[in-house]
Order: sequence, then C-alpha cells, then structure tokens
Amino acid sequence: MEPGERDLWVLDVGGTTSDLASLKDGRPDVSSNGAKVGRWHTMVEAVETHTRGLGGDSLVEVDMDGRINIGPRRVLPLCRLAERHPEILPILSRREVGGGRESRDGTLTFMIPNLPPGPEMGEDETEILRLLKEKNPLSLAEYQSLRLGEGRLFAGIKTLTHPAILVSAFTPTDAMNVLGLFGAGDRAASITAARVIAGRHKWGVDDFCRRVLDAMGKFLAEEIVGLALTKDGVEWEKEDFAPDKLLGRLLDSARPGDRLAIEGVLRHPVILLGAPAGVLAPFVARRLKAKVLAPPSCQVASAVGAAASTVSLSRKVDIVTLPDFSGYRAFLPEGLMDGARMEDLIEKATAAMKDHMLSLARLAGSEEGCEVSVARVDREARLGDGTRLIMGASLTFTAASQAAPN
Repeated sequence: MEPGERDLWVLDVGGTTSDLASLKDGRPDVSSNGAKVGRWHTMVEAVETHTRGLGGDSLVEVDMDGRINIGPRRVLPLCRLAERHPEILPILSRREVGGGRESRDGTLTFMIPNLPPGPEMGEDETEILRLLKEKNPLSLAEYQSLRLGEGRLFAGIKTLTHPAILVSAFTPTDAMNVLGLFGAGDRAASITAARVIAGRHKWGVDDFCRRVLDAMGKFLAEEIVGLALTKDGVEWEKEDFAPDKLLGRLLDSARPGDRLAIEGVLRHPVILLGAPAGVLAPFVARRLKAKVLAPPSCQVASAVGAAASTVSLSRKVDIVTLPDFSGYRAFLPEGLMDGARMEDLIEKATAAMKDHMLSLARLAGSEEGCEVSVARVDREARLGDGTRLIMGASLTFTAASQAAPN
C-alpha cells in the first residue's frame, strides 16, 4: 500500500461466509442497524459488514450448461471427509471409472451424523439418521436409490436443514487442494471427485478447479462492486450481475469477441483476509480494476486484529433548556444533571462522562492511558433583533486506546 492510504475495503473469507466492510480514514463504517446478512440487519449497533454465504467450504454445483454456482450452503469438503473416512475413496474411484454421468445422481455427495437429533427433524432426516447407524457415511446416491425403490422421490440435500446431518461434497477447498494451492485432508479424494465432475463437461481437472476459483473470485467481486454502488447512492438488483447485464459485463470484460470492453475502476485497495486469501487474491483482481492485497499472515489476521485492535467507544449526551427557561438539563447515562448556566453544566457533565468512558474502556480491555475526547455541537436560535439564544447542546464523548494484551 502507498503511504497515507487509509480508505479501503476489507474482505474476510472464511469457511462459511465472506464478510465485507469499508474503512474511511482508517476507521470502519458503523451501522446503528448492525451487520447485514443478505437482506437482513441484525439491529445491534456494530461495524457495518455485508455477509454472503460464500467460503472455502461452500457447496460447488455445476449445471448441465457448465455454469458454476458456489454456496450459500456450507458442507464438509470431501478431502476432510476422506481424512476421517478413507473408505469413501474406493467409492469415488468407482464413479471415476464409471464416467461423468454418475456425478449427477449424488455419488459425490455423502452424509454423516453431526449434532444430536431434535423433534423438528423431517421424515427424510429421521430416516437418514436411522440408516447412518448401519452405514456411515451414506452416499446421497444410495439414499436416492432406496427412496426410488420404495416408490418415493427424494428432493435432495436442500431438504436437509437440521444440523443433526452433515453433508459432504465438493468445495472450493477441494479445488485449491487439487491445484496444490492449499493443503487440507486427503488430496486424493479432491482429485478423484474433480475428475468425475470435469469429465462430465470434457474439461481438464486443473481447468475445472481454476473455473471454480474464478467463479468464487467473480462472486466476491460482485459483493465489493455492489457495496461500492450502494455507498455511492446507486440502486441495483442482484439480477444486474447476470452475464448479459451491464454489471455482469463489467466483471467479465475479457470475453473474447466482444466489441466493447467495460471496466470499472475501484478507487480504494481491497485487503483480503482469511485462510484462502492468498489463493483468491488474483482471481478477485482479475475481475476488478483495483489493487487487491493479501497481507502476510492473512490466515490469522482476524485473530491478531482482535488482540491488537484499537478500543473505541462513543456516547452522546444531550443538554436541553428547562421548561421554565430557568436553566439547563443534561441527560447522562447514570441520570439527570441540572444547572443554571450552560458552561458550568457542560464542565460538570464532561468530568462525570470522562470517568464513565474510562470505566467502559477498561471493561473493553483497554490499557492505562486511554484518552477521552469530546465534540460539542450547540443548538441555537436567533431572535428577530439578531440576538443569539443558546437552546442546548450535544456532547459526543469518545474513548480510544489499544486493547490490553492477553
């Protein structure tokens, strides 16, 4: 980064979700409605983050036309499953010999028991748990065949919502494993599954895995562009990122044969964090005309940040005139405080609030030497003769310091 670059985007890619935040002058935007997950706000004041169900352990699906979708469902990567259950490797190998057709019937998807069962489980979930006592893991293909033999259809893993059953399937983690970009679990399971899926579309194995990571880079770029447009006051819909729409073209301007190349310039750097950040950075950068960085130790940056981050707390105090205009009243966290003169009341309120803010900072883990600042905004009215009448004031107190080391 260049010296003085303090406006940036931070994207933390985990196993389940990707969380995006923007920083202005080195400080994150704060939302009184809380973090946003999809279309929903958590309604608890926090750093403004936008979360998408997209991570290293997200389900990878490829449709008949070769379009790749990733997430939002989290599954157990096949390499992790094979590490626990090496007996799935012969099953995967048989599917590889059988060709790509079998990959559509669930032979690359397995189910294992996870959390204890609950009363809200569905019929299929109850039946699967019963079967898992006899055979664990259970392939989705086996269960579909059993259901069909009984004259019933199974709608697929989308109906399995109870955490008692953990689904395992191909993920971006498996793709990174195949390419040798990320070491996790049993690499042979990732390679064998990738061969089955790639064979269906007549792709090379490495080509398929790069397509998966490129699709993930595109989806992450969508999140950044979408939030940038929102903050610039531009309305957009998810459909605007379709390949035949303007925003879709913007993120895929390198298509051969197009007469018009469309590029969007992201003015501020993107910092990628999380275990796959170093792998995904070039795939995100390919979609954006921007500086995309994965800092050293990006895998543990969130943990380090939590330990070394600045503690910053703010509280607001309102001061109003008394109903009979005989003085002023301050609304403090611990109660009311009245005074005949505005300046005297502000002085007393400031002294009380500094102690209050220091106490909050200590509870938040700050070191000694925490500084408390105050910003004052007067509310005034002007009479017909030009006289300035002070009607009240707002005081914003901010305490900032480094978090205490553990």
